Amino acid sequence: MGEPSRDYSHDDRLALGQATLSLLADWGLNSQQQAAMLGLDDKSVSIDMISGGEALPQDDDVLDRASRFLNLSIALNALYNYETSMLQHWMVQRNEDLGGQTPFEFIREYGVTGLAWLEDFISQQLASRNRHEVTLDMPA
Repeated sequence: MGEPSRDYSHDDRLALGQATLSLLADWGLNSQQQAAMLGLDDKSVSIDMISGGEALPQDDDVLDRASRFLNLSIALNALYNYETSMLQHWMVQRNEDLGGQTPFEFIREYGVTGLAWLEDFISQQLASRNRHEVTLDMPA
């Protein structure tokens, strides 16, 4: 990939990497699966290196994925009211809206495009739920 569209500092990339790895581990993904989700399969930086204190590479695709995972986590937490059991299994649970695939399989197949779609999909579900809640709370 070309030059990054935003120049993340080393500390930003370190913090983003640690937060994203923690999230992916909480979702039950092993190191190999985490690498696939971050698009690190063919990069010079490995999950073990990031876990050991190395920063994410200055790479648009990797940084975009990491940021999108954190955004997705925020939306999922809001959607599921921080219900830990729902959140822990979300990434590896089959989903009819994804053609029976798990979110992990969907992202692995469609890459950052699939991740962006999921982020939008969850945000729309949250917005729909919030509109519904607002409608119910309004006086008749």
